[in-house]
Amino acid sequence: LYFISLLSLAIFVAFQHRNVTLKLGLMLFPIIAIFVLLMFGLSVQFMNLKYIVPYSALSVGSVWKTFSESAVCLFSALIPSLILGNTAKKRHFAIAFAIASGIVIVCFLNTALIFGAELSSTLEYPYSQAVSTASFGHIFSRMDGFLYAVCFFTSFLKTGVCLLCTVELIKKALGLIFFQKNQLSSLNFYKDY
Repeated sequence: LYFISLLSLAIFVAFQHRNVTLKLGLMLFPIIAIFVLLMFGLSVQFMNLKYIVPYSALSVGSVWKTFSESAVCLFSALIPSLILGNTAKKRHFAIAFAIASGIVIVCFLNTALIFGAELSSTLEYPYSQAVSTASFGHIFSRMDGFLYAVCFFTSFLKTGVCLLCTVELIKKALGLIFFQKNQLSSLNFYKDY
């Protein structure tokens, strides 16, 4: 049910105008940012700064294992950003990218400051487990509700944007194919004369 509802909403958004998706992103981003910052703020009491300082030499393998899932997600988000951001002003694109990168760094810090890099590399989903271990009184005994909202909104938006980019790339490819066909047929027409 979750997957079908998310996919149907994403397909609906993908076939809307590009501005609808951008406005939806502008509406959802503050909500997501507030939830991530709230989860970070409520997790501060469980964090330890000694986890940030490596006690042994870092290897590429351990760093990659710790953040590989997030790196793949970030790379897959970069491609639609480049497709949709090609008409945006460079300054606006850079500011939006910097703010989004800051939110992602907060998520990395949340995991690293609670578990450390060594333990994080052994966990299957380190960020969700870091958020689940942090608690705040009786109301926020676990912050999974915020995490589920962030996951739903980001998954929905990312799926919609990826489908929108796919639709736009297919339209451009078909336009190029038909344009080349028309040019070839007009060249053949002039050759006959």
